[in-house]
Amino acid sequence: MIIGQRKSGSQNSSRTSSPVQRRNEVEPGALACRSPSISLELGTSLDESQLLRDKISRLQQEREHLSSQLSHYRQAAETAQTDLAAEKVVSSGVQHELRDVQHRISEKDQQLIEFKCEVESNKQNSARQTALVQSLRDRIREAEDDAIDKDNFANRSDVTISSLRKEMQTQQDRLQQVESSLKHHITAEEEAASRAAKWESKYGEVRSQLTQALQLDASEAMSSSVHSLVGRIAEIVRERHGLQDKANALSRNIHESNLESKASRETIMRLVSEVGQEKKSSGQSQHTINSLTRERDTLQQKIREMEIEADQMKHQLAASQDAWGVSKKQLDEKENKLQEMEQTLHTSEYTGQSAQSKLHNFKRHLAQLIGDLDDSVAVEEDAIISKIKNMARDYRDVKSREESLRVQFKNLSEELESQRNLHRTTLKRANEAETQLKENQERVTGLEGELLTSDVERDQLKDDKRKFVTFCEKLSRVMKLDEIADDVGLDLNGDAMLARGEQLVKLEADALDDRKTTIYNLQRRLKWSKQQLESKDLHLGLLKKKVTELEELLREKSRVEVERDDNSIRYKKLVKHNDKLQRELLDYKQQVTSLKAKLLEASELRVRTLEQGKTIEELENAVNKLAKSKHKTSAELHDLKNEMVMTENDTKQKKARSSQTMQQINSELQTTKHALEESRVREKQLLDFRQVLARLLGLDINTLSVPDYEIISRLERLVQAHHAHSITTHSLEASLQDMESGFRSGYDDAVTILRTPSPVKAS
Repeated sequence: MIIGQRKSGSQNSSRTSSPVQRRNEVEPGALACRSPSISLELGTSLDESQLLRDKISRLQQEREHLSSQLSHYRQAAETAQTDLAAEKVVSSGVQHELRDVQHRISEKDQQLIEFKCEVESNKQNSARQTALVQSLRDRIREAEDDAIDKDNFANRSDVTISSLRKEMQTQQDRLQQVESSLKHHITAEEEAASRAAKWESKYGEVRSQLTQALQLDASEAMSSSVHSLVGRIAEIVRERHGLQDKANALSRNIHESNLESKASRETIMRLVSEVGQEKKSSGQSQHTINSLTRERDTLQQKIREMEIEADQMKHQLAASQDAWGVSKKQLDEKENKLQEMEQTLHTSEYTGQSAQSKLHNFKRHLAQLIGDLDDSVAVEEDAIISKIKNMARDYRDVKSREESLRVQFKNLSEELESQRNLHRTTLKRANEAETQLKENQERVTGLEGELLTSDVERDQLKDDKRKFVTFCEKLSRVMKLDEIADDVGLDLNGDAMLARGEQLVKLEADALDDRKTTIYNLQRRLKWSKQQLESKDLHLGLLKKKVTELEELLREKSRVEVERDDNSIRYKKLVKHNDKLQRELLDYKQQVTSLKAKLLEASELRVRTLEQGKTIEELENAVNKLAKSKHKTSAELHDLKNEMVMTENDTKQKKARSSQTMQQINSELQTTKHALEESRVREKQLLDFRQVLARLLGLDINTLSVPDYEIISRLERLVQAHHAHSITTHSLEASLQDMESGFRSGYDDAVTILRTPSPVKAS
């Protein structure tokens, strides 16, 4: 617009000078025709023509200066256009990179999901390891309790030995009194012998029943001792426990394999259905090919129609062949998938075998530990034989009680399984609530991004409007319409400019043609600006609609936040319910342990009662043999003391070993926890750094997982673009300042020239 005004000013100056030149060209002829009486007027006119020539030369110089400025501005505009094209190319490249980044982000999201699955599996493995450690601790505690029981038994034996010594002293005093009652005791001894024979017969019956139950030969039953029978029974019990564990493990493996087989069957059925569809499509394509060949044989006479139809058929054949090739590729891919599934099945079988071998080794280790405990008990064979004799008496009662306890244990296990199922359902609900929370958060982040983009567009529109208003104000100042623009406003500023143009047309009658063209250009530009204003108003209306939509989205966001709070409350309730269930589980476990402890106490009480009965019988029998068995008892006491010392040493060594193993396990757990905490801190620092960079680049790390090299390349591009943009802005600002200064100086000179009255009009 400014360039057009400059052109019009230069043209006006040339037009104003053109009549004077024509007069100067015409005046010599006129003077030649006139009389010599007007020679004085000729001299004055020559002076004025000289002045006019000087003015014309000055105006031509100014015109050349203006043309040079115009060329400079054109060059600046061309550079700006080239910069704009470069920016468009850069923007297209950035869009392409954005697409690549989005694709990479989707891949990284998949990798994140896989990593989350791995983390969950690691958590499950860690939970299993903690459970194993807890079970080992419980076993160590049980071993310590057994050692404490052995210490108590040793103390009791010392007390009994001291009491026996005192009783021996009293018995020596009473020997004389006992001699009188020997006859009575002899009769009692005969009765005791008969009782012993009865007990021996019962013991033989029990032993025969045991041999029948254990499926032993008669020779083996006669040769085998009681200790071997007890060991065989213990081995059978261990094997039973091992078989139960194996059965549980096998049932779990069968359940998992059934699930996997169901999934594989579904995939195979789906693949079979797809193969059938592909076969049908291939059969249809073959049918179409046969029909086409028949039509080709029948339509050989119609050559022109045949060529068109042949082309169509060729295209269809190519499409069907492509489809067949695609289906073949899909079948190959499916076969590869089946092979991969078979490989995964082999790997799963191998992992199952390795797990079974690990379980077998673990069970063997446990059996060795239990065997050590049995060896420590098996030192006193006479005591064990006496215990077995006494246990044979109460075998039926123990069996009935064991059955009742088994029923209670089954009921408790069923209750535990029901509680576990409830716990699993609560965990599933909690996971579903977490997924819903994540989806709501992703929606909220997307809405926030759209809000930011709308705010940026609104700010850009405000800047464009402000620039347009400043441009209109500058234009009104140039045309000297400041007061009118302030009074009327920007809406009627165009009409005021048109009126000003009409006034200038009336004043400049000599340059009517040039001014009309300039006014027409100005009107067209004003109309264009009005159209732009209208389009911007429409755009503002659309932006207002977008703002209303964004407000509605904000309302939805608030609603989503309320739902999120509700979900968080539900999640807390589920967590509390889960804690409650875990507490109940612990209570049930404690009840089971208390029942086991009661069982052990009952068995100990039975053993004590049997021992007391045995001691009574032994005291009755030992009255006659006290004198003979003094030396034997002293030797046996010495052996017992040695054995007690040995057992104490063994228990101390076992305690030391168990404490060392516990310390090692605790140290390893502490080191692993420390390493995990350090890794978490480092991971958090890296994630914070990535989030800061992503925010600086205008990306959202929650929805876009951007790699490091992409962030670095994006930063380099931003720096380069900033340098290029700063250079172009500096050059444009300098060119605009030069243009404004040149326009103002040229406009003032043109106005002064136009306001000076021409000598032709004055004459």
